[in-house]
Amino acid sequence: MPTPESLTERPVTSAAAPSHGTVAWRDTLSPGDIVAFTFPCPDDPSAEKSRPCLVVAVDHAAGEAEVVYGTSRWTSANRGQELHVTGRAACAEASLDRPTRFVGTRRARVPLTCPRFVECRDGTAVLGRLGDQFRAQLDGLRNAVPRRARRGRSHLRRRAGRTLSTTRKTT
Repeated sequence: MPTPESLTERPVTSAAAPSHGTVAWRDTLSPGDIVAFTFPCPDDPSAEKSRPCLVVAVDHAAGEAEVVYGTSRWTSANRGQELHVTGRAACAEASLDRPTRFVGTRRARVPLTCPRFVECRDGTAVLGRLGDQFRAQLDGLRNAVPRRARRGRSHLRRRAGRTLSTTRKTT
């Protein structure tokens, strides 16, 4: 995890799409940017697609960024540590075409040169930027410790030296 000094931040602004001019978008990427990114899906790689993802941390010295999964689905899957962008004005400000929830429990730390960043016609993967009203939520999401998803029934395993009784006591 990068130190706070190595994280490059610029203030969250209300500008819909950052103007990167001749500077490469990777050099100006910062927390609060929304990027086109093909998020890894280990359970079903064929289901991977480009989606808007939220940048929560950037370490330019190490050449890495931490991105959070974005989805327009409002199911009970992947709940926790979320940032919701809803309403026409908020979506337009962030350059999102529909309400989106960014799920902090699904995050990936990747090199800035990762081929999963999807550059659009204008040569940038940056789609937009969160507005000022999301600053506190972005800080909370960035500082949250990702939970490990409970897989399988490991919480039901027997402890060493203990046996399970298959008969029921009646009293």
